Amino acid sequence: MLAKLQEFFAIMPVMDRQEFFRFLLTGNEGSIALNRLTICVNDDNELKVMWEQNDRRIVDIKAIAIQDSIFTDDGFEKSVQFILERMPSRMIKVQVEPHLHVEFGPFFESCDECDE
Repeated sequence: MLAKLQEFFAIMPVMDRQEFFRFLLTGNEGSIALNRLTICVNDDNELKVMWEQNDRRIVDIKAIAIQDSIFTDDGFEKSVQFILERMPSRMIKVQVEPHLHVEFGPFFESCDECDE
Protein backbone atom coordinates (compact mmCIF):
# COMPACT_ATOMS: atom_id res chain seq x y z
CA MET A 1 0.00 0.00 0.00
CA LEU A 2 2.90 2.35 0.70
CA ALA A 3 4.05 2.22 -2.93
CA LYS A 4 0.50 2.93 -4.17
CA LEU A 5 0.20 5.97 -1.88
CA GLN A 6 3.62 7.21 -3.00
CA GLU A 7 2.62 6.98 -6.65
CA PHE A 8 -0.84 8.46 -6.03
CA PHE A 9 0.35 11.53 -4.09
CA ALA A 10 3.61 11.83 -6.08
CA ILE A 11 5.59 12.63 -2.94
CA MET A 12 8.11 10.75 -0.83
CA PRO A 13 6.95 9.94 2.69
CA VAL A 14 9.06 10.59 5.77
CA MET A 15 9.33 7.97 8.51
CA ASP A 16 8.47 9.28 11.97
CA ARG A 17 9.61 8.03 15.40
CA GLN A 18 6.69 5.59 15.66
CA GLU A 19 7.67 3.95 12.34
CA PHE A 20 4.77 5.41 10.39
CA PHE A 21 5.36 6.70 6.88
CA ARG A 22 4.06 10.27 6.85
CA PHE A 23 2.63 12.02 3.76
CA LEU A 24 2.17 15.76 4.26
CA LEU A 25 -0.23 17.52 1.90
CA THR A 26 -0.82 21.25 2.04
CA GLY A 27 -3.26 23.47 0.24
CA ASN A 28 -4.80 26.90 0.30
CA GLU A 29 -8.54 27.06 -0.08
CA GLY A 30 -9.39 30.68 -0.63
CA SER A 31 -6.78 33.23 0.28
CA ILE A 32 -6.92 32.96 4.07
CA ALA A 33 -7.06 29.34 5.24
CA LEU A 34 -3.94 27.18 5.24
CA ASN A 35 -4.82 23.48 5.25
CA ARG A 36 -2.41 20.75 6.22
CA LEU A 37 -3.41 17.11 5.79
CA THR A 38 -1.14 14.39 7.14
CA ILE A 39 -1.70 10.76 6.22
CA CYS A 40 0.41 8.16 8.01
CA VAL A 41 0.61 4.41 7.34
CA ASN A 42 2.85 1.67 8.68
CA ASP A 43 3.79 -1.86 7.67
CA ASP A 44 0.94 -3.26 9.80
CA ASN A 45 -1.62 -1.42 7.59
CA GLU A 46 -2.55 1.05 10.31
CA LEU A 47 -3.72 4.50 9.30
CA LYS A 48 -3.53 7.88 11.00
CA VAL A 49 -5.09 11.04 9.55
CA MET A 50 -4.59 14.56 10.87
CA TRP A 51 -6.17 17.60 9.22
CA GLU A 52 -5.27 21.05 10.46
CA GLN A 53 -6.59 24.39 9.30
CA ASN A 54 -4.81 27.55 10.45
CA ASP A 55 -2.92 25.49 13.08
CA ARG A 56 -6.19 24.19 14.52
CA ARG A 57 -6.85 20.44 14.37
CA ILE A 58 -10.11 19.59 12.62
CA VAL A 59 -9.75 15.80 12.21
CA ASP A 60 -7.54 13.46 14.23
CA ILE A 61 -7.81 9.72 13.54
CA LYS A 62 -5.43 7.62 15.61
CA ALA A 63 -3.93 4.34 14.34
CA ILE A 64 -6.87 2.37 12.94
CA ALA A 65 -6.34 -0.91 11.06
CA ILE A 66 -7.30 -0.89 7.39
CA GLN A 67 -8.12 -3.83 5.17
CA ASP A 68 -7.87 -2.28 1.72
CA SER A 69 -7.59 1.01 -0.11
CA ILE A 70 -9.35 2.21 -3.26
CA PHE A 71 -7.85 5.04 -5.29
CA THR A 72 -9.91 7.43 -7.42
CA ASP A 73 -8.38 9.86 -9.91
CA ASP A 74 -10.93 10.60 -12.61
CA GLY A 75 -9.89 14.15 -13.51
CA PHE A 76 -12.53 15.71 -11.27
CA GLU A 77 -11.92 14.00 -7.94
CA LYS A 78 -8.71 12.64 -6.48
CA SER A 79 -9.31 10.58 -3.34
CA VAL A 80 -8.47 7.43 -1.41
CA GLN A 81 -10.98 5.26 0.41
CA PHE A 82 -9.50 3.26 3.28
CA ILE A 83 -11.69 0.24 4.12
CA LEU A 84 -11.60 -0.54 7.84
CA GLU A 85 -10.45 -3.99 8.91
CA ARG A 86 -12.82 -4.45 11.86
CA MET A 87 -15.77 -2.89 10.07
CA PRO A 88 -15.44 -3.66 6.33
CA SER A 89 -18.77 -1.92 5.72
CA ARG A 90 -17.16 1.39 6.80
CA MET A 91 -14.50 3.52 5.19
CA ILE A 92 -12.48 6.67 5.72
CA LYS A 93 -12.32 8.72 2.56
CA VAL A 94 -9.57 11.30 2.10
CA GLN A 95 -10.14 13.64 -0.84
CA VAL A 96 -7.33 15.93 -2.01
CA GLU A 97 -8.85 17.38 -5.20
CA PRO A 98 -10.81 19.54 -5.96
CA HIS A 99 -10.46 20.39 -2.24
CA LEU A 100 -9.30 18.74 0.98
CA HIS A 101 -12.01 16.66 2.61
CA VAL A 102 -12.11 13.79 5.13
CA GLU A 103 -15.19 11.65 5.53
CA PHE A 104 -16.16 8.60 7.58
CA GLY A 105 -19.07 6.63 6.25
CA PRO A 106 -20.47 3.42 4.81
CA PHE A 107 -18.60 1.54 2.12
CA PHE A 108 -20.58 0.05 -0.74
CA GLU A 109 -18.88 -2.30 -3.15
CA SER A 110 -19.95 -1.95 -6.75
CA CYS A 111 -19.44 -4.25 -9.67
CA ASP A 112 -19.45 -3.76 -13.44
CA GLU A 113 -22.54 -5.94 -13.83
CA CYS A 114 -24.52 -3.77 -11.39
CA ASP A 115 -24.05 -0.68 -13.57
CA GLU A 116 -25.69 -2.28 -16.60
